[in-house]
Amino acid sequence: MSWYEESMESYVGLITTEGLECFWLEHEHTGRFLERRLRREQSGFCCGYWAVVDNEAIHIVGALLDAGWAHEAALALQGLAQHFGTIIPQAPDTDARRDRSSER
Repeated sequence: MSWYEESMESYVGLITTEGLECFWLEHEHTGRFLERRLRREQSGFCCGYWAVVDNEAIHIVGALLDAGWAHEAALALQGLAQHFGTIIPQAPDTDARRDRSSER
């Protein structure tokens, strides 16, 4: 059993000055993508996040994004999430060391 209730799911994504840019179910590949995307970001404010949300919050945030209301979706996510935090990208050389160690 997870450290959070089974009806909860962990999501990750990006928040920019425009609001919520993406809202994806967390798994190994999305985490790596976000870290790389955050390191490449040069157009201003961009923050990675993770959030633990229930089904109702998933539907509300998704509906706001579908309607084009990215700012409102970000506010809703922050208010509805059971847990919410930022993702700080690792230094680029950390990925290279991790990749080399997995090749052994």
